[in-house]
Amino acid sequence: FIGDVVGGAGVAMLEQQVPRLRGLHEPHFLVVNAENAALSGENPMHGAGMAPSDLDRLFALGVDVITGGNHSWDGPHAAEVLSRPRVLRPMNYGRAAAGCGAVIVGEPGRRLGVVNLASRTAMAYADTPHDALQAQLRTWQASAEPPDLVLVDLHGEPVSEKQIFAFAVAG
Repeated sequence: FIGDVVGGAGVAMLEQQVPRLRGLHEPHFLVVNAENAALSGENPMHGAGMAPSDLDRLFALGVDVITGGNHSWDGPHAAEVLSRPRVLRPMNYGRAAAGCGAVIVGEPGRRLGVVNLASRTAMAYADTPHDALQAQLRTWQASAEPPDLVLVDLHGEPVSEKQIFAFAVAG
């Protein structure tokens, strides 16, 4: 998991480093948080998002899934990038919002489920992340081919909040 990729410089750095890191660590999957890859405004705090060209560059590196956060809907290309099945946005924020929040990638015997969530410190009107995750896990467990592993990208503010969530859902 790599994140948070910020701006074109962040994408370019990954283009330089991912081949070396792949050779060194031989990961089975690569998930990247790239909600800030395209700086779309004068102030990065209020204008980020993702552009199709940046996503194409990341997928060309062998990235399996790209996750978002509170900036998932920023920028002029939000609807287009969120229509891609391996680009996720927080699943616990607005069922009618563009995009999806979970995906399974891989092959039989090595399938990774990725869930993208936001805490209420990152997105005040998000549904409870724990409840959203449990619902998604139940859906996958009831399916014919559930994932072998699950990775959760919880987008939040304080580290302590993410640690508490991790302890609550571990295993």
